[in-house]
Amino acid sequence: MATREEWVRHFEDVNGRKPSPEEFMEAKKEGFVIATEEEVAQVSEQVEAQQVDSSAATEEVSADSEAQPAEGPVVLEEEAPNHMPELNLEKEQEKEEPKASQMPLENPYYKSKEVKNNTFVNIVLPIIILVLGLIFAVLAWTLPIGFIFTFLAFFLIILAIVTMALSVKSTRKALSIIALVMSIIFFTTSLSGTGYQVVKYIIKHADQFEADSRYRANEYIDKDYQFDWTEDQFKELKVDSLTLDEVLDAHGKATDAEWGNDGETQTLDLTYAKEGTGSDNFVRLTFKSKDGTYILEHASADFGYDKVKEVSDYQSNWTKEDYDKLTVGTQADLLKGTRLSDVVSNHSEASFSTHELTQTDEEDLTQKVSLSFYDYSPDSGKLKTVHLTFDYDKRENEYFLTDKSDE
Repeated sequence: MATREEWVRHFEDVNGRKPSPEEFMEAKKEGFVIATEEEVAQVSEQVEAQQVDSSAATEEVSADSEAQPAEGPVVLEEEAPNHMPELNLEKEQEKEEPKASQMPLENPYYKSKEVKNNTFVNIVLPIIILVLGLIFAVLAWTLPIGFIFTFLAFFLIILAIVTMALSVKSTRKALSIIALVMSIIFFTTSLSGTGYQVVKYIIKHADQFEADSRYRANEYIDKDYQFDWTEDQFKELKVDSLTLDEVLDAHGKATDAEWGNDGETQTLDLTYAKEGTGSDNFVRLTFKSKDGTYILEHASADFGYDKVKEVSDYQSNWTKEDYDKLTVGTQADLLKGTRLSDVVSNHSEASFSTHELTQTDEEDLTQKVSLSFYDYSPDSGKLKTVHLTFDYDKRENEYFLTDKSDE
């Protein structure tokens, strides 16, 4: 590498002139490299050869122009000669043949930049990305910690982008492009695998929780339990104060038990059923944990309505006129409804009856009686189906009709 002054001095010695601004800036970019004598000689030979070819072409055109007038006709003196424009062959030749100074010459002070291919960036890194992406995708679907491999697959995308950026000017960037596309595919595949592992984990632990709950619930179940509840005992229950231990001491273990989860609090449901789970008569109690003690939160029961006889071969005695006479009351005014005692006096048998009692708060007891009459082959003029619901009014100590249906 030479200094600026040395390069200018050498350029003037070689070319016999000062360098142009373009040549100077180009040499400055290359660091003022002084060409060797061989390179200068090659350029000089190219210039001389072009000059020789240009001179030979000019001589041929001149010879042709001198010979041409001898062949033309002789012009008489009497005739007025036509003034033809003189053809300047030298100028025409100059237009057709570019001067040697105008022809592009190879600058010995400029060397074209070579594109370098980095084997590690163009080949090794893309292959590493492809292999690791495939491994991460497979492991995300097979191992419970798939989310870790999803993160790693995301970082592979970043690495693939960097590799692509470094390979932009390279002639071997096809593998980098493939690695970038496949890294995105591997990431989405790993993400799906992570989702699968999460769902699998939830299902597994939900089943485990259910199995544990069932195991714990068995501690409160007595397969040989004999139903001994009465309506009066149920009505005496005190919601929000009665504990689980007190119920177990008074009535023993239940027919069925089930653990639950009410938000952040665990719950325990005990069911006391007559003649096994699913019987018409039952008592169901729900206990909620408060400061480590399970307190009665809700109670419901069905004892059946003993003032109506349930028969399996019920024969309907309901007429359309009897049904239409029934009046329905509302919760705001139960007394508008037909009394249960009036219905029972005329229809003492039914296909099915229930007497539902519910307690949600202390001294907040609701009672309801439902009667169903079914006759699949009624006599002429008799209704096939009648369903009635009565709500209890504490002031009247009576049940009043709140719903009816003949379908």
